[in-house]
Amino acid sequence: MDYFTKHKFLVAAIIILIIVNLGTIGIILFSPHPPFPPNGMKPGMQTPPQGMKFFEDELRLNGEQKATFNKSRDEHFAQVKGLIYSMFKARADAYHELMRDNPDNKKADSLFEVSGKLQIQLDKMTYGHFAKLKSICTKDQLPAYNKLLEELTQKFQGHDGPPHPAPMQ
Repeated sequence: MDYFTKHKFLVAAIIILIIVNLGTIGIILFSPHPPFPPNGMKPGMQTPPQGMKFFEDELRLNGEQKATFNKSRDEHFAQVKGLIYSMFKARADAYHELMRDNPDNKKADSLFEVSGKLQIQLDKMTYGHFAKLKSICTKDQLPAYNKLLEELTQKFQGHDGPPHPAPMQ
C-alpha cells in the first residue's frame, strides 16, 4: 500500500499545520502596528531602573537624593509614557496615508504637526526632569552632572547631527 494513502490523516494534518504557521508568520510580519510598544520604550532602550542606577552611581547620590530622584523619575516616566506612544502613533498614521490609493496630504501634514507638538511637550518635560535632578545635586556633584548631561545631549544628536557647542564651565 502507498504510504500517503495509508497515512492520509497525518499528511492532511501536517499540511494544515504548515498553512497555519505560514499564515501566523505573515500576520506577524505584515500587520500594521505602532513603531514602539505601548510602554513607550524603544526596543533596546534602558529600562527605567537601570537608568536610575546609572545616575545614582555617576552622581554619587546620597539616600535622600536617591529618594527624591526616584520619585521624580517615576512621575516623569508616568507623564511621558503615553506621550511617546501618541507621538510615534501619529507619525506612523501619517506614513500609513501613503499606503492608500489617494493619500490625504493634508491629513498627513496634520498628523506630523500633532507629532511635532507632542515632541515639543516631551522635550520640555525631559528638560524639567533634568532640571529637578540638577536642583538636588550638591555643588560637588555639579561637574559630574554637567559631564553626564553633555554626554546625553551628544547621544540625543546622534553621530550625523550638527556640531555641539562646547560645554559651559
